[in-house]
Amino acid sequence: MTLKEQQTIEKRQRLVIKGTVNRLKSRFSLQQIKTWTDVWKMSGYSDEWINSKPNKLELLDFNQLKTYCKKLEDDFEQQLKDKYAIKEVEVKEVTAKQVLSITSTVTDSNGDVLDILRPLKGAKELQEVPEAEFNNSNNYGLQPSPKEKAFLYWFQAKAAKETLDKILVG
Repeated sequence: MTLKEQQTIEKRQRLVIKGTVNRLKSRFSLQQIKTWTDVWKMSGYSDEWINSKPNKLELLDFNQLKTYCKKLEDDFEQQLKDKYAIKEVEVKEVTAKQVLSITSTVTDSNGDVLDILRPLKGAKELQEVPEAEFNNSNNYGLQPSPKEKAFLYWFQAKAAKETLDKILVG
């Protein structure tokens, strides 16, 4: 399912909730809803579920109905928020040598997972150049890539180096 289709479904669900809330409020104003049983039936709950509630015959006022309607909307939005929540991942500090290697996971005979670092083919050690020496003649400290074919102007090379440093250092 594409993102656009998912957004369309969520929009329809929001409209259904909004319609239910509007029906509840208008029926309350017409005095067709007086108890929680009436509210839950309009919301689509089954008779078994309604009969299991102890306050099913309790009279309600408009403030309680507004609170219930707000809870319906908030619960739906929270479901969406949880669905699209970005899970936090533990970030480890990475050194320049680790960037030039890949990690393989191997399980030993006990079933423990071992991480093994191996250097990449053709990887070269990063040469540390003091920042005071960065200028146009040394490409602002940006190391050329073996497959690099693009020409970078001085400001592009400087921006690329600063960005790369921020990504690698953190």
